[in-house]
Amino acid sequence: SGATCSALSNSFPPVTMAGRAHALSLYKSILRAHAKYMPLEMRQLGDAYVKAEFRLHKSVTKTDQLEQFFTEWDKYLRHVEH
Repeated sequence: SGATCSALSNSFPPVTMAGRAHALSLYKSILRAHAKYMPLEMRQLGDAYVKAEFRLHKSVTKTDQLEQFFTEWDKYLRHVEH
């Protein structure tokens, strides 16, 4: 859930294995939400955007930047799910 993801992003430094696992979990949750709630055209656009953003942030090591990244994607996920 979004609340769990937010709690995790603040608990684990994203450069750790736990942080990577959290990023992968959030990524998969967003793609599942797209599949469940979005029409095909929007899903394709959304999936491409999510994939690009997560790839761009894969090498980021600054904790404050990563916390903001995860916080915003958690908010987005909650928005899509509701």
